[in-house]
Amino acid sequence: MKRGGIVAFLGALSALVIACGGESDEPTDAGTRIDAPTEMIDAGTPDAGEPDGGCDVSPEPTELPDIAGGFAVADDGDGGSNVPVATGGDPTGTWVFDDATFYVSSTAAGMFDIETSTVTGSAWAAFDGTEARLDFEFVTTLEGTLAGTLVRPSSTQIRGSYVVEGTSIGITPTCAQSSAGGAGGGGSARGLAFSMDGDDGRLITTITGTAGEITIVLDGTRRGTP
Repeated sequence: MKRGGIVAFLGALSALVIACGGESDEPTDAGTRIDAPTEMIDAGTPDAGEPDGGCDVSPEPTELPDIAGGFAVADDGDGGSNVPVATGGDPTGTWVFDDATFYVSSTAAGMFDIETSTVTGSAWAAFDGTEARLDFEFVTTLEGTLAGTLVRPSSTQIRGSYVVEGTSIGITPTCAQSSAGGAGGGGSARGLAFSMDGDDGRLITTITGTAGEITIVLDGTRRGTP
């Protein structure tokens, strides 16, 4: 798969592992900082981009549910890892996600309060058999950092062809864009993986940053007949 589009997809989220060391704008009130630059992040080298530099992923599903999400520490104890693994399946259809869990390393967890930090926004993905369309709008609120509360928005859209190989989804983007809530962070992504049980689905991806791995697990449901 071409890594550019997927790196763009989660390039903003790699900022989570360096959040406490990054610069932020002036506080909006005591103890709260908003880090929300609007600069578009390079989405890699897709086959072709939109003429205006954007990425049209329409049509968008109607009545998208709000994401209710948070953080957990990835634990590789004697009982094995607590991070979900993909089991595969046919992702054909439109999936809307209402739950997100960001599994972070113990090093990253030491940088903020994972119990009170949250992930909100919306996320959906559509696979029609040949083309994939993804739209992720996240706001991560990190509580208890050295800089106080950090609020980091990110918006990412990807459109392109895809193939399913085992539990992995490989996307070759025709366009991809990401407006990131934080400076790059140097993260790299391993790609997308998928699990499904009837009309319940799970999208999983892992990135590696300066404080270890972040595995993002999105849970949701399929709309319509594949």
